[in-house]
Amino acid sequence: MSFGRRVHAPPELAEPASNPGDVVLRVELLGIEPVIWRRIRVGQDARLPDLHTIVNAAMGWLDCHLHSFRVEDNAPFLTNIDLIEGSDAGIHEGSVRVSQVLCSVGDELMYDYDFGDGWEHRITLEEILPSIESTVPHVLDGARACPPEDCGGIPGYGELLRARQATSPDEHQRMLLDWCPPGWDPERFDVDRHNRVVNALMNPQPLDDVRPELIELIDSSATRKELLVTLQMTEFSQHPPTEQEMADAVRPFQLLLDAVDDGVTLSKAGWLPPTVVKRLATTLGVPSWIGQNNREQHTRPVQDYRRTLTHLGLLKVRKGELSRTQIGKKLSGDPRELFFYIAMKLPLGRDDFDRHAGWLCLLHRAAGIPDSTYGDWVADQLMLLGWAPPGESPVSAFEVYEVTRDTACALGRDAWELSIVSQEGSLALAQAALLRPDVLRYSI
Repeated sequence: MSFGRRVHAPPELAEPASNPGDVVLRVELLGIEPVIWRRIRVGQDARLPDLHTIVNAAMGWLDCHLHSFRVEDNAPFLTNIDLIEGSDAGIHEGSVRVSQVLCSVGDELMYDYDFGDGWEHRITLEEILPSIESTVPHVLDGARACPPEDCGGIPGYGELLRARQATSPDEHQRMLLDWCPPGWDPERFDVDRHNRVVNALMNPQPLDDVRPELIELIDSSATRKELLVTLQMTEFSQHPPTEQEMADAVRPFQLLLDAVDDGVTLSKAGWLPPTVVKRLATTLGVPSWIGQNNREQHTRPVQDYRRTLTHLGLLKVRKGELSRTQIGKKLSGDPRELFFYIAMKLPLGRDDFDRHAGWLCLLHRAAGIPDSTYGDWVADQLMLLGWAPPGESPVSAFEVYEVTRDTACALGRDAWELSIVSQEGSLALAQAALLRPDVLRYSI
């Protein structure tokens, strides 16, 4: 590492490219084997603050620490933080274009990130290409995930890897593993996901279309920027739902509304008749391993959909009979209106904790984040929102599953892996639920 080195005068800059094209750059995180690297394509006329955003996101960092660019052992370029702190002797990065520091194949630029952990990256110019129409900075290739933020630099990262490899981790190693971001795998590199993050940062959608409650929630988080990137990754206003997606999303609810029709007499214990349960279980695709699927108390998916419809205000129980509410009758048979109604009712919850968890559930689904990380990701975000004060037990994935049962059920996202709701329908409903009512109404 060279963060404590003696630096010299600012570097001499070349003239900006007269006919700027694109460049292919290799970004390599130094000091780690096997190498963690990315190959990116950017415009020669991009300025260094934009290159910082692209490189940071392409590597997988969260841009929550200071950074600097430097050429060899010259003084680093100044950032806005330097100016705020009164350091104005040097060249501000905002005045420098990529073509002025990376002129010929083989030229190198150093990128330092997080001066505490001390991550040092070498950026090498590999190729100069003609500009293409509407060039969008994007990630071409790469290998391995970058270390988690604040893991302690190279020594801490090594400790973390040893903890992952331990067959019987000790208490300290278990603490390290629990601290890791949900789903973090040091060998994983997902080029599509990295491109989505880069695009979300470089081409952000205006947030005017998003429901104010969600924006307020994001603004109160300790990881506001991460949640804003996640929101941008949902592409919330770019893909209006199709008729097929809306029909797919509400199909389970339509089936139950049809089954109830003008009313169903419940058992003395308040359960649906076995014939109705069996018919619903078969239509919903409830797997046989759950049981005979003819008793509601033993057929959890049917319970979940009935409970969710009740909390949505579409079903009611009165004098031992389950029936549709007035709005349930009105919306039954109209997939578009049923879709709109459910989207605007989400997230479901009794209190702020439930609703915060529900919003995060919607955000996680709408952004297309892998389901395997859902419980841990939402639990982590809830703690960063202040729901686990120091000294109290942390929010668990199990709690997340419990308090988001209705919202998750509405998205067709449950533990039963039912196939009745397509991924496209579930994604469309989650994205629609993020929008203001007037915006969603206009889009459909």
